[in-house]
Amino acid sequence: MYVVVGCFNLAMFQGAFFLGRHLMPYAAAHVLSYAITSVLGACTHARITYHVLLTVREAALLAVVFLLNAALSALLLVSLVESRNGATQLMSVVAAAATAPLGFVLSRRVLRRRR
Repeated sequence: MYVVVGCFNLAMFQGAFFLGRHLMPYAAAHVLSYAITSVLGACTHARITYHVLLTVREAALLAVVFLLNAALSALLLVSLVESRNGATQLMSVVAAAATAPLGFVLSRRVLRRRR
């Protein structure tokens, strides 16, 4: 189920990034899109994937996980775009996909603590 929710979250991220890219620089659009979809992703993963309601402590820990993941993803995006002269839309998918395993492992640890 993690993959299904992750694909939904990636689609939401790409939609937000596509809209934001036209209003601001690509790095800012990436970070803002990541922040918006991180909140959405945390709620949907907790409820649908792990069948739990988020506590305040878990939400705070997930925010740290998502901030770490967003920082790594943004660094990777900027380095890919600047060094490879790649298309920002494609490179944002590459950056998000490359950092997804770390986000999965860390968020799973946070949300499975109660079990």
